[in-house]
Amino acid sequence: MAKRNLLIIVIALIGCSVNGLQNNYQREINNSHELLKHLVNYLAELKGVNLVERSEYLHHIKKSPSLCIVSIHDEKQREIQSTPSKIWLDGSLTSCVNVGVNISSFCNINYKVPEYLVKTLTLTLEFVAKSYEVLRPRLHTDCFAAIREIVCKGTLPKCSHDGTATYLNFSSSCSHLNSTCLPNIIHINGQSGSTLCSEAGKQYTLNACRKPKLTAINKDHCSPFSNEITYPTWLMASLAIQEATVKNTKTSFERRNVSTDCINKWVKFTCNRIPFCSLDQTSLHVGVSKQQCEEALTCLPPSMAATRRAGMDCNSFPDSNNAVVVSSSYSILAINYINLFLAYLFTLLLF
Repeated sequence: MAKRNLLIIVIALIGCSVNGLQNNYQREINNSHELLKHLVNYLAELKGVNLVERSEYLHHIKKSPSLCIVSIHDEKQREIQSTPSKIWLDGSLTSCVNVGVNISSFCNINYKVPEYLVKTLTLTLEFVAKSYEVLRPRLHTDCFAAIREIVCKGTLPKCSHDGTATYLNFSSSCSHLNSTCLPNIIHINGQSGSTLCSEAGKQYTLNACRKPKLTAINKDHCSPFSNEITYPTWLMASLAIQEATVKNTKTSFERRNVSTDCINKWVKFTCNRIPFCSLDQTSLHVGVSKQQCEEALTCLPPSMAATRRAGMDCNSFPDSNNAVVVSSSYSILAINYINLFLAYLFTLLLF
């Protein structure tokens, strides 16, 4: 009986180790030795525990499966809540396209821009264009010109045939912004005027990726980054912005009595909306779909949802009905063999 209970616990723990496999397969491989260590320690501890206590502990594990995940990986419950269930292909790292007619007219640009930025900024910039045309009579001429150039050139870098994207030089407009406009008049997707001005003249290689300095988008609410994850260098600034956005969004929604379930959807969405590089640094991968974006919007009160929709296009995210789901059958198979080996090893130890 004791041996059977121990075997069930071993299998239960191994089952926990493969939870959320599709999105964490690389980290699972790296942490397989941790599973072995925990099981060895647990078996050693059981030597001084009687059969009744073992059965009670097993019953507790069965009723609280999340606890065994936390104990094995030494991770907080926040990871289970914020970890994406799937990872989708979100386009090529080096793909560049033309902006739409409305933005081209407002910004007076005719060059190509990284496709990801066009997808995610089109709705926002079209809204900005309409708003500033209404505000134009109330703004000083120099202020209006400065705002338009900073908003356009600070968000839309110019693609080149050599695989780079360059933010054109608009430093003079940044100087005019401080002298002719009200403070904090620019706020685009969490980026202030000063943040956009810091990008003036910078050039990025589109398929250059590096590990983030942060350990998570937000350490209190988002899953820790895996050791393998890298982000495009031209999206690094977005990570720091998202760190504050997660906290501010949660706090704001709580004050406005948004439901806990809806807040959790937004936390998960905000934690995973920035795409990261594929392992071969050719593609963008993202942990949010069009449908999850829509779910996060529709759970909000109508007035709040309308405000969010004005600057966020759910169509910019992969459609889960037909988008490519990123997975690695080789990696998943490797983990399954590791876990089967561990199960076999401990079966030998127990019997």
